[in-house]
Amino acid sequence: MTAAAKAMLLTAAFLASSCKPAEEPSRIELTTIDIRPEIDAALTTAYDETAVIEGDTVAGVLPSDFPQDIPLYAPASLIDMGSSQTGRPFLVLATPDEKNLVHQAVIDKLGNAGWKALSTDPSGLTTFGKGLRRVWFRVETSGALTEMQVEYMPNQ
Repeated sequence: MTAAAKAMLLTAAFLASSCKPAEEPSRIELTTIDIRPEIDAALTTAYDETAVIEGDTVAGVLPSDFPQDIPLYAPASLIDMGSSQTGRPFLVLATPDEKNLVHQAVIDKLGNAGWKALSTDPSGLTTFGKGLRRVWFRVETSGALTEMQVEYMPNQ
């Protein structure tokens, strides 16, 4: 037997003797704790009444400073209000009607109430004027609903 063969045989024997079977991982004993369901776990909204808007109405309470001569699209629900980034008060109405129908109806209603279309920016924000007063509106689709954002100059 050559020296190289002996070296390989010794290396193989050494490697074989150094291999041990894998040890079983240690097992952690977990404790199971039964907990009772929370008091409201069985509550459901399945039987709650939902509002159905019918006719030419807006559901919700408009802000007290909202000008009476700004016509709003109906049927719709008031879903949000506050101050815009420009500091003007705004409100958001939602309706299930299609965007194009709502957009044209708002333009027609404002025109019939004496408001003149002044401009529309690339984002779709349309500015209307009546004397020195202004109202801004945008109509957008949001899921299955159409939302109308109306920014206005409040009553003084």
